[in-house]
Amino acid sequence: MVQRKLVRLDLDLLCETLLLTLCARALDTKLPHPIIGATHSAAIADAIDYDVTKLRLKPSLICGTALRARKFGEAVQAL
Repeated sequence: MVQRKLVRLDLDLLCETLLLTLCARALDTKLPHPIIGATHSAAIADAIDYDVTKLRLKPSLICGTALRARKFGEAVQAL
């Protein structure tokens, strides 16, 4: 198995908050019944050297982010 090198991020506290959406979408993908199944987000999150547990993401935020993304996608498709 080829081990890929993780991308190291040097972020301040404010910039770390930008990872909330990415990580929430990635964690949704790992649920037994994902809402959006954003496999690209999961691949990106898996490629960065960042401890996601630092964000202390609550299930409500993960589901809320996924639901918002799904609704936005449906609205865009309807145009």
